[in-house]
Amino acid sequence: RPQQCGGADAHCAGEGGTMAGKRVWTMRGAAAALLVCALLVSFTATVAAATSARASTRRIVRVGITNMDTLTDSGTDNREVAFQKDYLQAVAEYAGWDYVYVQVPWDECIRQLKNGEIDVLLDVSKTEERMAWFDYSSESMGTELCYLFGRGDTTLRYNDFEKFNGMRVGYERGSTIIDSLAQYGREMGFTFEAVPFDSGAQMFKALDAGEIDTAAQTSFYDTPEGHVILAKCCPSPVYIATRKTDPKLVG
Repeated sequence: RPQQCGGADAHCAGEGGTMAGKRVWTMRGAAAALLVCALLVSFTATVAAATSARASTRRIVRVGITNMDTLTDSGTDNREVAFQKDYLQAVAEYAGWDYVYVQVPWDECIRQLKNGEIDVLLDVSKTEERMAWFDYSSESMGTELCYLFGRGDTTLRYNDFEKFNGMRVGYERGSTIIDSLAQYGREMGFTFEAVPFDSGAQMFKALDAGEIDTAAQTSFYDTPEGHVILAKCCPSPVYIATRKTDPKLVG
């Protein structure tokens, strides 16, 4: 760093006797100044080389994020997406990754991960079918619940299983939540008609329009304004998933 080296020289040059204002250099002082400069240059070169080596070994990782549900009304990431990005950034610090975010519907995220078009997907539940295609992190990211949402003016009440019978339930294509809800319904004594949507945004729009009675969504998302929770069920651990052809990404 030339400025630091120059600063050391200026300091050494200021060390002198008082005779006629001359700067008196000793051989030891000059040698010490040169040694300091040499060490600074060597240290700077070492840091630059290490930084360059780290940069050359960093990997670009494509991460799937569901579209249409990524922004709040203020234009910022919603709570779930913000959490995912913070989680990934913590991983990137020691893994040497840089991210490219791919925003597509959830079922498209699953398809792209399976085909190698993206590298990583978060909050993925384990199923026998998925286990054939994906590798999972050894530790879960957390536990999600199935939340059953209704409009604020719904006549349904919390855990009103008798009235749940025959309701139309919206869900995102590719999500396993609807299967978990169906199993829960068998245990609690109700059945329903499942209606698929490409995104959570479309699903809640249909709910508000009266096209469906309820919407099944993960507990990781904020409760949309003007809606109520009618049931909480089906806890399930979720993981980071990668395609099996790239096992180095998870551990």
